[in-house]
Amino acid sequence: MFENSKKKEYPIEDIEVIQLNESTLKYTLGFECNIDELEKFLTEDALNQTNQSINRTFLWISKTNKILLSYITICVDAISLDSILKEEMQKAGIKYKSLPALKICRMAVRKELTKKGIGKRMISFAINQAIKVHKESAYRFITLDAKNDEKTPEHLKPIRFYKKLEFEELKRRKKDNTIHLFLDLINYTNPKN
Repeated sequence: MFENSKKKEYPIEDIEVIQLNESTLKYTLGFECNIDELEKFLTEDALNQTNQSINRTFLWISKTNKILLSYITICVDAISLDSILKEEMQKAGIKYKSLPALKICRMAVRKELTKKGIGKRMISFAINQAIKVHKESAYRFITLDAKNDEKTPEHLKPIRFYKKLEFEELKRRKKDNTIHLFLDLINYTNPKN
């Protein structure tokens, strides 16, 4: 199906990014990734949450094959400074209890396209979205919750991917096997620091 699937990176020129809405919902049919919960969210909840202004889902479509390669869902968030970050922020003169963040709510890549660079590009996309908003408002962090699903093989666990991209662990929630992570955007939004 994918002529370029043997290449290390999926060709960027074949990717079109569009927002999920009623007319683009057709692309979600038949999408399979390595985590069932992410498939279920896309088909059962994503459009409804978009329509309720809870978040926005962006579909990454193959221009050639007209199918969904991946998706990323983002929203506004805040990161509580009641953890290791509190000391670090106080040293920088920041005395708030929480700081604004852009949250990656969900992110998934088609099963057969993992390790083709698409995930890294989606993280760059999220950083760029935060930078755009930062010009009029501000975000200090990107946050996300990595699903540490026991059924997922260790080499495919999202936590490994995010840590390679310099996300840091904030805390673990044992009840649903979720790991909260963050990336400080200060060097992206204010390169003078």
